[in-house]
Amino acid sequence: MSNEFDYSKLKHAASVDQSDRHVPYNLRQSGPTKVEMLISTRVRKSPYWHLSMKAGCWRATVYNRVYHPRGYVKPEDGGAMVEYEAIKKHVTMWNVAVERQIRVKGPDAEKFTDYVITRDATKISPMRARYVILCNYKGGVLNDPILLRISKDEFWFSLSDSDIHFYLQGVNADKRFNVEIDEIDSCPVQIQGPKSKALMKDLIGDQVDMDNIPFYGLAEAKVGGRDCLISQSGFSGEAGYEIYLRNATLYADDMWNAVLEAGKKHNLMVIAAMGLNFMDSLFIAAALSISSTAIIIKILQDSGKIKKESSILIMGILIVEDVIAVILIASLESVGLVGAVSIETVVLVVLVASGLFIGTFTIGRRVIPPLIDKVASVQNREILLLSILGVCFGYALLANVVGLSVAIGAFLAGVLVAESKSSEVSKILSSPIKDMFVAIFFVSVGALMDITQLESYIFIAIALIAVTVAMKFGANLLGNMAFRQEKAKSLRSAFALSAPRGEFSIIIVKVGVDMGVVSAFLFPLIGLITIITAFISPFLIRLGDKIIPKLVKS
Repeated sequence: MSNEFDYSKLKHAASVDQSDRHVPYNLRQSGPTKVEMLISTRVRKSPYWHLSMKAGCWRATVYNRVYHPRGYVKPEDGGAMVEYEAIKKHVTMWNVAVERQIRVKGPDAEKFTDYVITRDATKISPMRARYVILCNYKGGVLNDPILLRISKDEFWFSLSDSDIHFYLQGVNADKRFNVEIDEIDSCPVQIQGPKSKALMKDLIGDQVDMDNIPFYGLAEAKVGGRDCLISQSGFSGEAGYEIYLRNATLYADDMWNAVLEAGKKHNLMVIAAMGLNFMDSLFIAAALSISSTAIIIKILQDSGKIKKESSILIMGILIVEDVIAVILIASLESVGLVGAVSIETVVLVVLVASGLFIGTFTIGRRVIPPLIDKVASVQNREILLLSILGVCFGYALLANVVGLSVAIGAFLAGVLVAESKSSEVSKILSSPIKDMFVAIFFVSVGALMDITQLESYIFIAIALIAVTVAMKFGANLLGNMAFRQEKAKSLRSAFALSAPRGEFSIIIVKVGVDMGVVSAFLFPLIGLITIITAFISPFLIRLGDKIIPKLVKS
């Protein structure tokens, strides 16, 4: 990617070219709005901003009242996964100048710092850093910065997203503490990835013993001939580093270019600080909140548990989840289009779904079951099977036409067929068709996967699976117990519903990808999660069968 940037293309009111993004007219979103937003003079450009632009920054947000780069590789060139590969295999530099440095300096610096943070400042040695929290009088978190102790009488608060500068000055408004509190011109970059230490050794030579610097240890060094403070941390399993450049406004280019030069042989890449954007996070959360009806029912049928009392509870929860999934899809489409949830859209979906359900259990119940019985009386299995499929596809089409999921339509068709006197024959006839469509579903999920990219997604997928399984298990267990369900039934429901993600998970992410509001890599990522959770679900249910009796007795 070229390092050249044509500044003539920049407009006064737009700091980043986002012409290729479809951004809604919403003042809470970045991008074009219905009015000209005069924020360019009120939001800071850090000393590294122009360097980030040269490195290819195409997307940014505002964090701590500073422009914060959030993307360097565009989606059509691979997007965030290219940046993820760089931090996983090589070494990366992040512009994190948004971490503004508030200095507390003076004879009472230790006493004042100890007064405003929740941990013991007296135990932090000079040239060491610690994660700290500042709270208000009720215990609410004001900020959780990294605190750097530069010397006996000097501390730096490396801020997260809130302005502590004036708060600290306000705390000392009566001058109880003999300290000076100011914001200094020192801005950090982060060096992260498995080759970080090798790059740092090439960058600063023998100025600092990089093999023995402790975690959160500090050291003074020159980078590009300029005074810097080096700190060791680590975003991943490997050691990582922060370089705090002193007088950053004057010397940003010198330090930045020195890092780029030293990083050439290590495949250094300038990337955004790791983390998914809001839309990606929102669609992932929605996709992973819905359990797979097809997978769970198939497992319960194969294990002979479909008629158990706990299975009836599970199927009831699945029906509700499917309805919620439809509302979620409508809401997410609204968020993607206008940047906010349209209450009108959600209400309309709820009304349509309610109408379809009421119509099914009033009119449909009086028409469809007698019709199926009449066809069955002809005693022609082919005609009966075609009739069942006709009802299924017809109801699925009806649901789709009114804006609901075809899965809900097919499910309601199945409920109506089950009301007929010939339901057992219908079930036997439709069973091979059901198995075929389940197989097609898994084939379609498998088709989403590019096994050459498996390594790129596997760790993210495992982390998301661990979190969602735990959250889903806990939520189901607590919900069932809140409604006074039996302990055994609650546990069986939690084990069954905790893992499998499937059809709606894929549909939800597909909606986001088709609208262009989420990263393209979410599609294969959710596909991989679907495959893994489908594989582990039977084992979780069997595990539940073994330990639930013991848990009930305890």
